Amino acid sequence: MGERRALLVGVSDYGEGFEPLPGSVLDVQAMTRVLSDPEGGAFDVTSLENCDSETFRTHLEQFFQRGQSEDLLLLYFSGHGDLGSGGILSPQLHFCTRSSQKPQGRLVESSAVSATFLQRRMELSRSQRIVVILDCCYSGAIADLLKKGDTPIDFGELKAKGRVILASSSATNIALQEKDGLSLYTRYLVEGMEGAAYPGHGDWILVRDLHNHAERRFEIERKGGYLPKILAEDTGFDLPLVRAPKLDAEQEYRKAVDDIFQELDAELDLDFNGTIEDDLDRGILETRRQRLGLTREAAAAIEAQVQAPYQKRASQRREYAKYFQMAAKNGYLPTERNQRRLAEIRLNLGLGSADATKIEQALTQRLNLKPTPAAPPPAPVGWAASPPIPEGSSPNTNAAPVGWAPPTIPTTPSTAPETFPTFEFSVLKITGVERKLLGLGSPRVLTSREQHRAEYRRETLPGEVPLDLVKIPPGEFWMGSPDGEGYGDEKPRHRVQVPGFWLGKYAITQAQWRAVAGLPKVKTDLKPDPAHVKGNNCPVERVSWYDAVEFCDRLTRHSGHDYRLPSEAEWEYACRAGTETPFHCGDTITPDLANYDGNYPYGNGPKGTYRQKTLDVGSFPPNAFGLYDMHGNVWEWCQDPWHGSYEGAPTDGSAWLSSNENENRLLRGGSWYDDPRYCRSANRNWGTRDNQNYIIGFRVVCVSSWPLP
Repeated sequence: MGERRALLVGVSDYGEGFEPLPGSVLDVQAMTRVLSDPEGGAFDVTSLENCDSETFRTHLEQFFQRGQSEDLLLLYFSGHGDLGSGGILSPQLHFCTRSSQKPQGRLVESSAVSATFLQRRMELSRSQRIVVILDCCYSGAIADLLKKGDTPIDFGELKAKGRVILASSSATNIALQEKDGLSLYTRYLVEGMEGAAYPGHGDWILVRDLHNHAERRFEIERKGGYLPKILAEDTGFDLPLVRAPKLDAEQEYRKAVDDIFQELDAELDLDFNGTIEDDLDRGILETRRQRLGLTREAAAAIEAQVQAPYQKRASQRREYAKYFQMAAKNGYLPTERNQRRLAEIRLNLGLGSADATKIEQALTQRLNLKPTPAAPPPAPVGWAASPPIPEGSSPNTNAAPVGWAPPTIPTTPSTAPETFPTFEFSVLKITGVERKLLGLGSPRVLTSREQHRAEYRRETLPGEVPLDLVKIPPGEFWMGSPDGEGYGDEKPRHRVQVPGFWLGKYAITQAQWRAVAGLPKVKTDLKPDPAHVKGNNCPVERVSWYDAVEFCDRLTRHSGHDYRLPSEAEWEYACRAGTETPFHCGDTITPDLANYDGNYPYGNGPKGTYRQKTLDVGSFPPNAFGLYDMHGNVWEWCQDPWHGSYEGAPTDGSAWLSSNENENRLLRGGSWYDDPRYCRSANRNWGTRDNQNYIIGFRVVCVSSWPLP
């Protein structure tokens, strides 16, 4: 039989851009105690506390290099995890250390240890039995995303035969370090290895036993936004971690109580009120108490401790059911606005999304709720407001800024005949920000309003779904960011001459996507309803660059007009609409003007609402060209491959194409989950061509001549 060796790493202190994690060193100390115990894990333990990245890499290499085929190797890490400088659009998991740096919110990847490095070390190891336990704490935008229940963290690259990965995907902030300072995931692992995870048979607590215990504790107590993960081949689940404990009387009674609660929870599901009422169940516990020689007081105290999280969850379920019934009015399912309000209530209650879904399904069936009435017929040709909104819902879940008026009914002046119909609209500009005395209170944003007019034309899609395009006049502009603003990939700033073109007034909506996805295939298949956040007038998302190109190809063949994605130069020119400021509305921006993470101000601007999802297109004022949502809501695909700077970029507005078809493609505009830095007119990002992230959408360009009917 081989050796049992463990490398435990905990990092509490970090470099620029990271919050400290005081509990991570305590996590390592707790794991060391239980794993090095000769009567427990019996591992030969090496622990590293607050090491730098070079030390971590050196120990990792030596640890796996020494492994023999029969050895059981266990790696444990507690500390900050990060997706690297590519963010969720091009994620690469990194483990951060004392020397890791994250200036301006972007990880310096060379200052951390990549999962690729760990994967390589494991591949070269002779050991056929490897356990990796990752208790990573994610912060900033990554944490926000995890809390929403859809995690981009992918540990699959570490998976292999004879290897098992246990990972917490829910530790998104230091608030999950409670009481004695341990992270909750590590707390559950330690208590599981001390006996709580023992299934009652066998000589060892296996990996699967430990994971099942931690997962159940997270599920019952609803800590964090996502359950822990386990990835393994079949043999990995059964690797022995610690010896089976010798339970004392109180531990044995606690296990008996917990077993009954687990059975009732599984059997009764939503109807479980968190109490043991069955006479036979009570008889089992009473006779067990007598056999173990426990007093009634001691047994009652143990039962109360085990019962508490079950009762709390039952209360959360009752509260959510009450609010759901309030939102379901007149026999209809909740409107989109009420669904958003229910989502916030669920988060406030701490109720898991799976529980909420089961409650909604049960009440929908019990109350015989009907779908919200369908949207009214399309607006008259030429109407410039947002696309039709279903009855009972609002185009914007947050009030538009004071002083902004919706677009007026378009007119074509009889005194000056025009080739195309026009629409009028109000443009809001930020003229200044007044700070409160001594910095108390929110800044006051000063605005002005201008009336503009633009030409448009309408493509009618299958099902009479309208697609409006705005005429973008030819012109010249400064592309990129000036000194003192933005990132290196936005430079050098340069002049670009752009011919006129037609651009979608809005990002492509889900109604428009369905209409075109139903047309005959050109090259690739399209999912009819890929979006994460549902709504006819919400932008379609979770569409790849290939999907967007296929959409344009199908629309071109159907309409006879030439559709494509915008070039990067066309996109920035259209976004700026004659401005040179960071945003088309001015030097700063507010959440009243765009959908982004309002927890983060830009410049001297104020904080504001973080809506945590896409909103209907057209929910905010347009720019001076009459285009909506150019800042935030969803990232938008462009034609161009990614280039790391503008050195050698074309100056005629065309796409900067390449012969390498595998290159990543450009994304512009930022999204609902980004802070405003990434929503600036000049900001650039990229994604792989097959990336179907739920913060990515697109809008289309038409370059055909198009006479009026």
